[in-house]
Amino acid sequence: MENQITPKQLTQTEALEQGYTYCSYEDGEYMTKIKGLGEIDLLEDNRYFVAEKKPTYPTIDDGTLAEIISDHLYGQEIWADDTDNITKCVAKAIEEHKIDELINKSLEHLEYYMVTKIKLVSDNIKEVTPLTNE
Repeated sequence: MENQITPKQLTQTEALEQGYTYCSYEDGEYMTKIKGLGEIDLLEDNRYFVAEKKPTYPTIDDGTLAEIISDHLYGQEIWADDTDNITKCVAKAIEEHKIDELINKSLEHLEYYMVTKIKLVSDNIKEVTPLTNE
């Protein structure tokens, strides 16, 4: 059975052909380019997993931002406001000035690739045993 790969595994070449760029060691601590891995990396230490093709970015929405700021202000013991006016004022300022959009715009260059459960294997693997622990 030459080069029979389960659907949860891709060879280095298959991963690149399918548009994957990055992979991560099993603990997810660091990302590396798939094409930068050598044959020895995949044969000796077969614990790499491909990352999603498209990145995700950190974001925050206006409601969460207003809540964080309001919680911070209410946490200061000098403010005793049971009318919720602080929260309303903060939410209004965030909306009027599109502060959440400004923050998200400043974060959009920070790309994060989520690791999949697709195992990366050597192109020279002869037979792959199915993964367990799904």
